[in-house]
Amino acid sequence: MMPEDAAQPPSSTPGYLGLFARTFGVDWKSVAKHGPCVIVTIFSPAWKSGMRSGDFVSSINGMTFDAFHSNLPAVGTVFHIVAWREGLGMLNCFGLLGNVPRRRRLELECADAPMILPGKPVVRKERPFFMQGFISMHPNLKALDTRLLSLLLNYEGHKGIFPKRRTLLKHLRCSLSTLDRSIWRCKQAGVLRVESGKPSRQPNRYFVTWPIDHPRSESEE
Repeated sequence: MMPEDAAQPPSSTPGYLGLFARTFGVDWKSVAKHGPCVIVTIFSPAWKSGMRSGDFVSSINGMTFDAFHSNLPAVGTVFHIVAWREGLGMLNCFGLLGNVPRRRRLELECADAPMILPGKPVVRKERPFFMQGFISMHPNLKALDTRLLSLLLNYEGHKGIFPKRRTLLKHLRCSLSTLDRSIWRCKQAGVLRVESGKPSRQPNRYFVTWPIDHPRSESEE
C-alpha cells in the first residue's frame, strides 16, 4: 500500500534507502535468477518498507539495483522494490527515500578517495615495517589513524581477542564520530577490515591488513 504522504513533493537532497549489496556467503544461483542479495540497515526506509537482509532485489523503481544507486533520487521520492525472499517468494515493498544518517554521511565524506580492498593480515614480524615504513608515510592517513592501527595490532586478534568500542575511545581519547572517521579512513586505504559483532552480540572484529595491491599481499609467505 502506498504511504499517505507519497504525494508530497520531494526535496532536492539525494535520498537514502539503506540497501547494500552482499558479496559473501551468497547463493549465486539465486543472484543470477533474482538479482543481488542485500544487507538492509535496521530502521532505514528499506527496512521500514518490509525488506530484510538476505532478500534478493530484482528491481527498484523499474531499474536494476546498481542503476538505481548510481543516481539516487531526492529525499521524499517514492520507491517500489520488487524482491524475492526464500520461502516466501516475490515481494513488493513501497516507501519514501529518507535523509542520509550520520554514519552514512561519514562514508560519503571519503567518497572522493579511491576504495582499496584489504589484503593479507599483518603478521607480527611485519609490524615494524608496516607501521614505520608504510603507515607513517601514507598520504591519506592521519596521526589518529596511526594510533588506532598500532592499538589494534597490540590486541591478539588471532586468539579472538578484540577491543570493545568504548575501550578504543578510552585509549584514543576521542569522540565517537572521530573514531568512526578514523576507522573509515583505514578501511578506505585497505589497511583495516572490520567484521560486525552485532549478530552474536560480541565486539567488532578488527583485522589490520596490507592493501590488496601491496606486494606483501601478493607474497606467498
